[in-house]
Amino acid sequence: MPAPDSNVAAVAPTAVAPKRPSGPTASGLHGAVLDRINDMIASGDFDVLFHALKGFRNGVVYGTRVRAPHALVLNLVWSKSPYSSMPAKIFKVTKTHALGLGYSAALFAVVRGLLRHMQGTTRVWHNALAGFLIGACFWGDSNNGVHIQMMMYILARLICGLYHLITAKLAISVPSYAYRVYMGGLWSLVILFLSYSPDQLQASMKQSLQYIFEESNKFSNWYDVFVMNSADSLVGGGGSRIAAL
Repeated sequence: MPAPDSNVAAVAPTAVAPKRPSGPTASGLHGAVLDRINDMIASGDFDVLFHALKGFRNGVVYGTRVRAPHALVLNLVWSKSPYSSMPAKIFKVTKTHALGLGYSAALFAVVRGLLRHMQGTTRVWHNALAGFLIGACFWGDSNNGVHIQMMMYILARLICGLYHLITAKLAISVPSYAYRVYMGGLWSLVILFLSYSPDQLQASMKQSLQYIFEESNKFSNWYDVFVMNSADSLVGGGGSRIAAL
């Protein structure tokens, strides 16, 4: 091993300053405030606060992007209300959805962050408790259509997720025809509900099924059959009725 060169001065290690967060810059008081916020972010001491703030922002943005177009299409296609009333209805459901997701993300950040700070690590029950509080506080109104839709959205995907989790954990080989049998059972239940207990179905699902399967059995002329439903036929015009009704 060669001896070190005595003529080369030892270089002392230098401290590396923490990298400042990048972003738009500004001057004056505005710039000073933004610099202070960047310093707080870089310190890591306010992670829970900024996690909650960004979670709220992301929830509101995502909820608005998802709900506003959905509500607009549903109102244009199905609503019998005057067009002048649609903006208020769309704003109401969009606000409910967006704020609900925003509050959910903020509460998740606060609950999990505080519990992690108290116990030194994140535990399974921290996430479970945060989820329970989110559902109970922000999505628990059984008379709110947006809350009902969220319940159905989550429930359906949880059932599918549990199915995949169980089959993967237990290494279960699912036959190729299983999905057809599964969908056959679901559609059998849907048709039975439509025929015998339609009022127990969710409102938009009931409306869709009735339009496709029941109103198609009511017609009195070619216009009904090939173009669109006429009021006379839907009130009680020609055509046979479904036997179950």
